Order: sequence, then C-alpha cells, then structure tokens
Amino acid sequence: MADPDGAVLQPPFLLRLRLAITRRMHPRHKRRILQKIDILARLARLSRGKETTTPGQTPASPVIDPRAGDLVRVRSIEEIEATLCVRRQLKGCTFMEEMKPYCGTMRKILRPVTNAVDERDHKLKKIKGIVLLEDAICEGTRRFGPCDRCCYYFWRIEWLQKP
Repeated sequence: MADPDGAVLQPPFLLRLRLAITRRMHPRHKRRILQKIDILARLARLSRGKETTTPGQTPASPVIDPRAGDLVRVRSIEEIEATLCVRRQLKGCTFMEEMKPYCGTMRKILRPVTNAVDERDHKLKKIKGIVLLEDAICEGTRRFGPCDRCCYYFWRIEWLQKP
C-alpha cells in the first residue's frame, strides 16, 4: 500500500505487533488465550450487571433444518448479536461486520457446509450447522481492503429462520 507521494504506508504499531505474535503462535495456544479472554470479559459484564443471557445461546425460535434451495430469512442484527460472544462468534463461526447488510433479507440456501479447510492449521475439518447463502459473497473487509477471492460467508443456522 502506498500514499500519493509513493511512500509505503505501514499498518498501525499495535496491529503489526498483534500479527507478529499471532502468526508465530500455535492455534491450540491461541484458542486457550482467547477462551481465557472470553471468561474475563464475561465476568466483567456480569459484575456490571449487563449480561442477561449466555453468549452463544441460541434464539428462542426453532432452528431450521437446512436444505439446498430452501428460502430463509436472515435474522435481524439485534437477534444475531444476542447470540455472539465477545469475539463476535457463535460456536467458532465469526459474524463479520460485512455480513450486516444481509440481516433481515430473504435468501436461498446454496448448500449446507459439511467440510472446510481451516486455514489456521491447514486441516480439513467436519462442520455442522453452517450453510452458504446464494449471492452472499465477501468482497473484502474494511480492515484488510478489497479481495478478489469471492468467498461465500459462513452462516450459522441459528442466524436464519424459515419465513
């Protein structure tokens, strides 16, 4: 990345430091640290009396049985955020900022996901409860900029409901 004068722009120091540490850390150690951070954050919310539900708790309405071609409604952003932990995840699946425009819309299920390569440790993993939606494709993030991969977003079935 360069500015108009041709000088190379560096990412902020804290971002560079975090990337340097996490790139050298084994995924198992990273998961343990993140679990401890989640526990501390939850204790802090409980002490302030702000937490009424457990993060990761599924919505009250029934969870769908996903099949390719089914029409579903993506829940509202408030309903989805109620299911997320501090790291904006539900059962390990991150809800990205760029997924917000799809909230409240009707979409067709492209297909359920059963296997995926985890790019953190380069292993093929079995997955349950995640689907791909038609035309819900990532075009990059605010944090990292545009991307040409055109990956489908992973949607937890708890974030969807039958119309």
